[in-house]
Amino acid sequence: MVQEIALAKRATLYCGSAEAEWSDFAVAVSLFETAETKGHLISKSIMNSPLFNHVADFLGEIKSLGATRLVDATSNLFRKSDTGQVLERLSTLDALISNLSVFEASRAHDVIYAVLVLAKGTHMSAMVNGQRQTRNNYEAQTSVRSEPMSATQQRLAKSVTRKLEKRVDESRFTIDYDRPFFNVCKDFLTFTIHGSKSLDIICRPWVPVEGFTDGDPPPSWLLTMNKTAFGLRHDGSYSRKHADTLVGTPGVGKRNYSASGSLEVTDKWRFGENNKARSMYAEGFVIDEVEDKKPSAMEGIIPHAWLDIGGWTERSALPPDAFWRTLIADRGPNGLNPPAFYPLACKSALNKSVEGSNISTGTLVHNGKSDIVAEFLRRVHEVIWMKRLINTKHELLGMGPDTTKRRDLICILYGYNVPVILRPQKDEKTGEAYFQFVGECYVHGIMDGEAFESARSRSPEREIDKKVFEIR
Repeated sequence: MVQEIALAKRATLYCGSAEAEWSDFAVAVSLFETAETKGHLISKSIMNSPLFNHVADFLGEIKSLGATRLVDATSNLFRKSDTGQVLERLSTLDALISNLSVFEASRAHDVIYAVLVLAKGTHMSAMVNGQRQTRNNYEAQTSVRSEPMSATQQRLAKSVTRKLEKRVDESRFTIDYDRPFFNVCKDFLTFTIHGSKSLDIICRPWVPVEGFTDGDPPPSWLLTMNKTAFGLRHDGSYSRKHADTLVGTPGVGKRNYSASGSLEVTDKWRFGENNKARSMYAEGFVIDEVEDKKPSAMEGIIPHAWLDIGGWTERSALPPDAFWRTLIADRGPNGLNPPAFYPLACKSALNKSVEGSNISTGTLVHNGKSDIVAEFLRRVHEVIWMKRLINTKHELLGMGPDTTKRRDLICILYGYNVPVILRPQKDEKTGEAYFQFVGECYVHGIMDGEAFESARSRSPEREIDKKVFEIR
């Protein structure tokens, strides 16, 4: 349905006996979202109305509603001419998968296959009766010369053709419905990682659980849709259930962090074969270890125990930099530097809470009198929801998944823009050591390439102890 709306020159929306032009509906939804995003006018109106029992989130998260996502997705896929002809595709395949996977498909393969035609820089071929049917034909696109070529021209022509074929092959995705869905997932990751030179896709939840029908759960490096930031409520609306991903949305041209510096994925990255088919190998190094962890931020509530581990012992003073910056992952809206008023807003939120109790951020957002405090806490929600505050062996403060445990390892993987938490494991049958992917994490002070110098400073030879991690 997404591609049909996006590619249509004209579309009509029907609801019972009513109908509306899709373009009019899209304008209305866009204005609705803008009113909420800019000044939270919708939630404020709902909270002041007895029709909605004064419940501010009666409609859930406006930006996560199906209508909002559908309009955003279909409005930003192409540049079109005045006549509706597609002039340019704007979204990469990984951006499409990350943004559209919330929409259901009757077959798991179509989470990927159905959007291939929408992706920029992607060529398609299909397996039919075991034979590859290619959409692009190099020979058909090659012009015929009427005069013979010299030896130099022939060598040049062959070189150009090889380079063209290589570039097209690298951007080709083969459709094969007979291929197990797990292998299709690996095809997509290989395609994305080779194209982007980044491992960030590993931290984005996009995999439908129903795609794994053989009884084996997906490996830890495939994040399923139950880890998405927003989930469907029984009333049909969406509400937050997890924090946003630190790596952000692909395709926006800007990365929020650069924990691995300028290093891209190395040639050590690969998938295992045969009995190691569920393994993924990636190069990197261990930078720290989880020493202590505090309770999870259920429903975005800041546990009182976080204040002590964050070093905020003098409550009448402003919070320590490391603490308030960790609460917002040291970023403000849209990945920009945090506004200067954030530490004051953090202190104000504490002052509005009962002494010695947890800080109910949701209550302060919807019922508080300060829009400035509410703006700060909305950013806090994006970072801490269902996360744990952690302290590391080298006394760094951070934020990790709710499943984080003591002695988990904080690692830098080449080509990954944020640190990750890996858990050492041992195979019960073979005794082999491997790692489980726990998730991405924020660790204050190592988010922008500082981990490399820190690792060197701990080595007598000032060399980083690189290794290849087997992750299952």
